[in-house]
Amino acid sequence: MRRLLCFLVLCVGMMFCLTSCGISDWSYELLPGDYEIWRVNSHCIVLGRQNGESGLSHVMDTYVYAFCYNQRFIGIHGLDTGDDDVSADVDIRQAYKNHAVYFLVDTQTHGVYGPLTWEGYAEMLVMQQVEGMCDWIETFPKPDGAV
Repeated sequence: MRRLLCFLVLCVGMMFCLTSCGISDWSYELLPGDYEIWRVNSHCIVLGRQNGESGLSHVMDTYVYAFCYNQRFIGIHGLDTGDDDVSADVDIRQAYKNHAVYFLVDTQTHGVYGPLTWEGYAEMLVMQQVEGMCDWIETFPKPDGAV
């Protein structure tokens, strides 16, 4: 009986570990073009472009704090961690909140404008004649529409 109980506890523990890995990871696939935002883990939320069967090609190496978009453009509010090797116990959203950078991505030409300051981002919107961007969508908690 004791062996059976130990076996059941071990099986339940293994099932929990196997099914909970990556449980909070998600992808947001509603962006224009082949662009997506993926939450790989709590320290890595990236904008990328689908490249067929091999997955996602990173568009920029910036933690995506929030994003907005219209039918052609994607705006990114990122956090620049520089070359820091951020440990797992650091809340990246708090530790780097004063390191904001902005990008504008043209999904038709695949041009990436940035990193920009907030003022530079606003100027780029005018220069590129960007209109109709949705409100900023934060990446935490998981955005509506993410799978």
